[in-house]
Amino acid sequence: MYQFKLDLKRSCPPANVGLGTNTSVEDVFCQVASSTIGTSDTVTDLTPVVVTSYQLFELNPELAAISVTSQNNLTLSDGDTLSIFSKVAAGEDADGVVVGGLFGRLVAKNQNGENVTLDWIVDYNDDCNNLNALQRGESLGWTVFDTPTDPVLLCAGVTYAPSGTPSSTPTGSPTSIALPKLLNMNTGATSRLQIDCQDTTDRITDIYSLISTLSDPQDVLKDGTPQYKATKWLLYEDERGLCPDDEFLLQRYTMAVIYFAFGGRKWRNCSSVVNNSPCVTESERYLSKESECDWFGSKCNQKGLMKQIQLVNNDLRGAMPSEITSLESLTRLELQDGGIVGPLPGAIGNMTKLEVIQLNGNIMDGQIPSSLYLLSNLKILDLSFNDFVGTLSDDIGNLEQLEMLQLDNNKFESSIPETVANLDRLVGASFEKNLFGGTMPTGACELVRNNLKFLSADCEGPDAEIICECCTSCF
Repeated sequence: MYQFKLDLKRSCPPANVGLGTNTSVEDVFCQVASSTIGTSDTVTDLTPVVVTSYQLFELNPELAAISVTSQNNLTLSDGDTLSIFSKVAAGEDADGVVVGGLFGRLVAKNQNGENVTLDWIVDYNDDCNNLNALQRGESLGWTVFDTPTDPVLLCAGVTYAPSGTPSSTPTGSPTSIALPKLLNMNTGATSRLQIDCQDTTDRITDIYSLISTLSDPQDVLKDGTPQYKATKWLLYEDERGLCPDDEFLLQRYTMAVIYFAFGGRKWRNCSSVVNNSPCVTESERYLSKESECDWFGSKCNQKGLMKQIQLVNNDLRGAMPSEITSLESLTRLELQDGGIVGPLPGAIGNMTKLEVIQLNGNIMDGQIPSSLYLLSNLKILDLSFNDFVGTLSDDIGNLEQLEMLQLDNNKFESSIPETVANLDRLVGASFEKNLFGGTMPTGACELVRNNLKFLSADCEGPDAEIICECCTSCF
């Protein structure tokens, strides 16, 4: 059982909980906030008079909810006691689970009848040496721990395996279950925001719901991922303080994911770390309060939608995030001469307005996604000097607007498709330093007699991999 005594004169931060070697508590988070900020109904009185509801989440060591207990329509006053049974210990909501912490949420009314919310998280360590996790008299906001809680219950090293009780999903929406982790992101964040949203908690869950339409929710909640870092920044550090209804919220999130995925803090130009990289103007610096359209290498169209990303020779390192494919108005993607690894996103075909893809001079691998051949507006495709593998699909012939095709210095194999003959706008094409074999298609040689000015392949010498009588350069 968890037992708390209400002391409505307290607030937080700070939290009054001991940390360190003499307790099983690793970290705590605590905040009191109003439900309406930045409107004509702004709540300035954060002192509660009566508590009207509570939620208590028991968490696993990753701070995801494994059980939820809640009650509404309460009228608890200063000095009242709140007793809550542990569902995990009772075997109601878990079988063979590890308890890693608690998340508490209390909603109260102030003297004006306005809502005030207390959120707190207790993150346990794995020290099971009979240490009380929470001592009597310690407090997080209005909740004072009235009796010592069972130290075994509050230890992340103990696995609960009730007798045959099947696991069940905790009540509440996926966003409410994720809320403890989302709130805990604020630990250590530089909170300097002036937020003009109706409800600060709804802002967090609503933004999370939107982000989850682009990113895997597990990536968003996993500490250290680009998605986690971008979400934390957007919720707690971005000085624009966007609300969920902002039409550019997902675009700004995506640009932040790109920054973190490509190791932005070590970029040569316009990193968010001011001392590390120069910037012509501070408005160009990534993660600045300015519009993402003004960030270095970015350009938007008249509607404010991202049109170009040009981050050439800027020390990009890391895998290309799938979220980039949500920028469906992008016409130019130029990320050459860096250290980008991994494959192209499978959904790159969603970026139907792309005219230029230049990724040469990286360390990318994998096969060309089939969806790339749907990019009917593509004029330049440069994947040279990477480690791409596989065959070149016959669907290459669908890219009828293509003017430059540079695939040299990769590990492509098999033969060059006959369908390259469909690319009658082609001006240059390079296939050398691959594993291609056979004969250059007759249709390609016909193109040399028309617009194609440059055609290169591994066609030099009697042991050439490709027979090509029309190539302008042989290697």
